[in-house]
Amino acid sequence: LDALTAFLDQLRPQVHKQVSDDMLDLQDMVLRSILSFMKGNTSEFEGDHWVPLLGQDKTYAFQQDVKWGGILAKVQNSLYKIWEVSERHDEVVACAVSDPTGDDCPLVYISREFEKLTGYQREWVLGRNCRFLQPNHCWRNSAFN
Repeated sequence: LDALTAFLDQLRPQVHKQVSDDMLDLQDMVLRSILSFMKGNTSEFEGDHWVPLLGQDKTYAFQQDVKWGGILAKVQNSLYKIWEVSERHDEVVACAVSDPTGDDCPLVYISREFEKLTGYQREWVLGRNCRFLQPNHCWRNSAFN
């Protein structure tokens, strides 16, 4: 009995390690499976980035109550300088506006040039955070940041 007890005492750490390793592998497999399902069955992923549509109400409110006159009065000189430089160099200017008071800081306005430059359509973009513009793969994003 003493020999069996000693043997089991020696075996116990190995069993715990194997169970821990197996559990980590199982956890990783389950997370990868769920992520793969979510990417394939929702429109809330762009590459590895989760960009749920959370700010539709903010987008609607911005479009209905936008005070472009006040906004333009505050930034008119800066916008004109940007436009002037872009015209001089035969370039275009893309514009995006986000609402930092909304959940996940959703985009509430994008210009047509933003759509052309990025390839993302207004219907998909508005109400989402702009992190979808980052590289689509976590490893690449980590390498460049």
